[in-house]
Amino acid sequence: MQLSMNVSPGWNVAGGAFLLIGAAVAIALGNVFLGAGYLFGWGFFPLAASMLFIIGFYAYVARQPWVSVDDDETSDQL
Repeated sequence: MQLSMNVSPGWNVAGGAFLLIGAAVAIALGNVFLGAGYLFGWGFFPLAASMLFIIGFYAYVARQPWVSVDDDETSDQL
């Protein structure tokens, strides 16, 4: 995942921004539907939480250090 995120960092930022906007819209729709008396409005909150979880996972992976492989190391020592 680090390799794919390193290839196009701009798309990762744009995707995270769209997920953040989507989470805000889901929370707003949940509030609107709950205010109107519809119980399915509660379903928008786990949807927003899952979007925020994906953003957090992207940030976690992006902050991980790169694994370096030296010439004297073998794959079983990593």
